[in-house]
Amino acid sequence: GLVDTGERPTEIAGPDAEALCNKLFTRNCSTLKPGRAGYGLLLYPDGGILCDGILMRLDRDRFWYVQADGPVYSWLIAQAQGLDVKIRDPRSWVAQVQGPRALDVLAAACDDGLPADFSYFAVARARFGGQPVIVSRTGWTGEVGFEWYTLPDEAPVDGERLWNHVLAAGKPFGLAICGL
Repeated sequence: GLVDTGERPTEIAGPDAEALCNKLFTRNCSTLKPGRAGYGLLLYPDGGILCDGILMRLDRDRFWYVQADGPVYSWLIAQAQGLDVKIRDPRSWVAQVQGPRALDVLAAACDDGLPADFSYFAVARARFGGQPVIVSRTGWTGEVGFEWYTLPDEAPVDGERLWNHVLAAGKPFGLAICGL
């Protein structure tokens, strides 16, 4: 299935990005290598859960936290005080393909084929129909899948063309549009 998820990433970047992530998430973010993602529980100081989502490490000093809802953006800005880190909305549109043939769809959608070493929770850069995207081997279905994120700061995004490109790539594998 092809799903417009409604999720959104928040970027955490700068020399203190890892320190902020280690302060706020339940995982040791220092062990998350660039090009990898992991489950990320974002906690209040008393241990209560603010949000659950996926923490992706794009570069040494750049993370994206992908979540469906919650006051994450404001919370991260408040917690970043005194740290050399910038919190921003990368304005990325997120969609995903989930199902047993998802990686076949990804290979067909990528201009250069399936990203190398694209194991579970991998993160990679790719191009879909000439448009730059980030892809992650993640999803909420328990099935094989991937999510893709547009990069409007790098190039104009033609969302309709991108959606139709992925839909056409998945047609030979029975890809259908579905919703939550």
